[in-house]
Amino acid sequence: MGTTLFWYVFRDLLRIFLLANTALAGIMAFGGLLDPLTDNGLSASQVGRILTYLMPAMLTYSLPVAALFACTFVYGRLSADNELTACRAAGVPLWELALPGVVMGLSVALLSGAMLSFIVPRATLAVERVVFSNLAQFAAFQIRQNNKLELGGFNRGVTLYAADARVGESSDDGRTQVVHLLDISIARYADLPEDADPNTTPRPVEEIYVARQATAFIENTGNPDEDVQVTISLVDGMALPRTIEGVDQARQATLRKSQFGPYPLPSPLRENTKFMDFAKLRKLGVQPEQSRRVALVLNDYVRGDQQTAYLQNIVMAGLERDGEFVLVSSDGDIYTLAHGGTDYRLRRATVNIGPGPEAMPDIRFQRTTRTEQGPEMLLAASAESAQVRVGNTADGTELAVQVRLVNPVVTTVEPDGALVETPRTSFETTIMVPTPKEIRDLKMRTAETYLTNPEVSTKMKGRLRREVYKLLNGVHSEIHARLSFAVSCFSLVLVGIAIGVLFRTGNFLSAFALSVVPAILCIVLIVSGQHVAENIPSNVTADFNDPLGLGIMMIWGGNAVVFITGITLLSRLGKV
Repeated sequence: MGTTLFWYVFRDLLRIFLLANTALAGIMAFGGLLDPLTDNGLSASQVGRILTYLMPAMLTYSLPVAALFACTFVYGRLSADNELTACRAAGVPLWELALPGVVMGLSVALLSGAMLSFIVPRATLAVERVVFSNLAQFAAFQIRQNNKLELGGFNRGVTLYAADARVGESSDDGRTQVVHLLDISIARYADLPEDADPNTTPRPVEEIYVARQATAFIENTGNPDEDVQVTISLVDGMALPRTIEGVDQARQATLRKSQFGPYPLPSPLRENTKFMDFAKLRKLGVQPEQSRRVALVLNDYVRGDQQTAYLQNIVMAGLERDGEFVLVSSDGDIYTLAHGGTDYRLRRATVNIGPGPEAMPDIRFQRTTRTEQGPEMLLAASAESAQVRVGNTADGTELAVQVRLVNPVVTTVEPDGALVETPRTSFETTIMVPTPKEIRDLKMRTAETYLTNPEVSTKMKGRLRREVYKLLNGVHSEIHARLSFAVSCFSLVLVGIAIGVLFRTGNFLSAFALSVVPAILCIVLIVSGQHVAENIPSNVTADFNDPLGLGIMMIWGGNAVVFITGITLLSRLGKV
């Protein structure tokens, strides 16, 4: 095949390929914009940035289809115009005439592999970060769309419901974002029993808080991949506790102004293998414990252990040893809670104190501060019963100790020094205390610690195994899918050349219609294979059958069928 003939065919292929690739990428980019636009709400600047980041990914994903279409159309036109017949009559065999298409297919395959390994993951991650860059806007949009926002905290699920939400002004450094809420209610759900199925068993409501208005303060560390903390301030609200240990019926309490939290707001930007370059995927495949997904499960277990250890070693130990426990908050105030001889017990990460045999106010609570003149009382209370629970902050340097009193008489100090006693149905406060070193050191526990510990429940081990399997299968299937997608650029080119010659497709519509079928076969099997490989049950048992092998077979199956079909057709056509 002469140089002139080669470049004559190759220029046509390149021209049609670039035209088809640009058109397909533009259509796919606008299609990819619809989902975040409808689900999260975007500003004009966000739309422009997303389209910019989407283009590299869409250009890459359209490469195999564009290469297939270009070969089908160009070789179909050459065949329809009898140019291929003339070339073969001049002694140029079909294999040499197919050389420009083969060269283009190999070039596109190498380009696709490089883009999928390094550029596309970063561009896709940049799109997600733009979508969730304004967490206040994201939270407000979710509330306006669904009237709720899922939170977490105190080892229990927390759901915030609101009729409307409006974004307020952020702090100067952008670390604190504000959302104003109307007609709000907060439902705090208790943990399920160990043997309960989370997919079929509803979580019981432990407490409900309602208010006409509230303000949510979203604190973030500046890392968009990390969970943020949400603190909610209720004004003129009401508490409706549902399950208070030792109390026969639910009680109603009026709250003039109360603060709840901090509750973790899970980052909407979750760990995804599609956001990782090839080097990161290989690293996680060897060291899965560095995965954020696995770390989240470990962190959940460690936080539960930290909360239980604090309640046992600090709260329960103080009540048993001295009849009271004393906390020194991060700002230096001193809090004391004495049980007054009533019963106290630890259950479900909560210390329940009282009530006494005759429901007398035997529990004493006091808050004092240090002054130059000595300790000064700021608040005192006596109550029938109390609850103490602990939550973790994002950085782990502090613990949020929540104290709740039932039917207290609260004594406050007026500016003139007078003491005012106020009976209430409920009193709640959150105390931020530094995390003791022995509690903080529990963060050193690893996945192996929980998987080999016989005291860890089978359910917890199964959940941890599931995350490890899900991560490894996701990593391996993503690597194979990228390689298979890149190779499909070459195998589809072979089929495109054969289809063009065989069907003499000399127009765009015919070429597009014929090229769709093999392209869909490859892409559908790649995507389906990934889903099969990542289909891990909620609880991985010892006899678990790993679906990774079947998934990889499906990922490469479409390529194998298309490649064999292309070689077979070209061989037969070459003999004609």
